[in-house]
Amino acid sequence: MVLEKVTKEGKEISGAEGRLLNPGHAIEAGWFLLQYATRTQNYELARIAIDKFIEQSFDTGWDDMYGGILYYLDASGFSPTQLEWNMKLWWPHAEALIALLMAYKETRDRRFIEKFDLVFQYTFSHVSDRNFFSQLYHS
Repeated sequence: MVLEKVTKEGKEISGAEGRLLNPGHAIEAGWFLLQYATRTQNYELARIAIDKFIEQSFDTGWDDMYGGILYYLDASGFSPTQLEWNMKLWWPHAEALIALLMAYKETRDRRFIEKFDLVFQYTFSHVSDRNFFSQLYHS
């Protein structure tokens, strides 16, 4: 799992702070890494970016019961200490949309398109202003 905080040496921090996951940050970092990896033709880094940062973080953060990407999680499955842990903000969904399309472009694996569609449907039914998009496309 991609932890939100580690020591300067890259080691795990003990306690709740060290178990903190932020799926949105990990997914965002994943597409940054993937972009760099494709430009430099670093296929090992591309695989890590897709498998660990994008897909695993998405799968961990996705709320199977109600949909959407949770804001914070605890790597050991405990309740996160952040009060806003179960919020579903717009930005992790936007990051996931970008990352999943990039993962599909790189791999041509249909499961990334399926996950993209899942995020797209959730995002545009829960966190979008339909009036804004209507005005944007009709102006």
